[in-house]
Amino acid sequence: MIRHASSALAAALLVCVLACGEKSDPGPPGSNGSASAAPAAPASEIVEAICETTSIDDHSCLELGDEELTKEREGACEGKFVRDAACPREGVLGVCRLPEGTVRFGYPPKTLALLEKACQASQGRFAAGDKPPTPDLVTMTSCVGKYESACEEEEIHATPRLKPAEEECRTFGGVFHAGTGCPRESALALCDLKGKRTVVLSGPPSLDARKRFCSEREGKLFEAVPSPSSSASAAPAVDEDPRAPKPDAIIRVQ
Repeated sequence: MIRHASSALAAALLVCVLACGEKSDPGPPGSNGSASAAPAAPASEIVEAICETTSIDDHSCLELGDEELTKEREGACEGKFVRDAACPREGVLGVCRLPEGTVRFGYPPKTLALLEKACQASQGRFAAGDKPPTPDLVTMTSCVGKYESACEEEEIHATPRLKPAEEECRTFGGVFHAGTGCPRESALALCDLKGKRTVVLSGPPSLDARKRFCSEREGKLFEAVPSPSSSASAAPAVDEDPRAPKPDAIIRVQ
């Protein structure tokens, strides 16, 4: 009986192959499974919004891939800001993948050489034409010791940024780590900076000092734990800042 069942199953499979033909890999959701189907964009290439600027000597367009960067750019875009849109591909000379994860498209009147030079100055990765460079593996880095009682971490999306980030950390007296973020165990607050940078604060004890530290760097402060409640018998908190900040060499990507 088992032999008869196996024979019937084999016959059924043969009929299916002959009747249906070979099937290709169905591929990711949204594709039709054929070899000519366009591949689905990876998550890192999802576009939330664009910021397009046009002037006499410059025409560029940024594609923003997540809500954090979109909110930061929405109020700072000096050109046309549009959600749920992509940068125009017509006339593109080159594309720069920036360290924070945005993708910048460059058009005339700038030349290809000038666009590539600007991308290198931004510590990004450049490709000629209208197709962005292949996404790099995202690397989380941390710098311990740049500020007293603080650790600065950065999410890096373009590999040319890795070496400068390490050099900046060491220049300011810090210890650099690639592949790991800052510890949160003793954190009092987080100072979210522009781009993909965050300072994890384990001091000073004064909330006002932490607020001042973060606002001086144009960041947004998030208290990690509730501040101790004050009482008449408690000694006032000492308003002690971190050590005087050293010159900030972090490159701001425009």
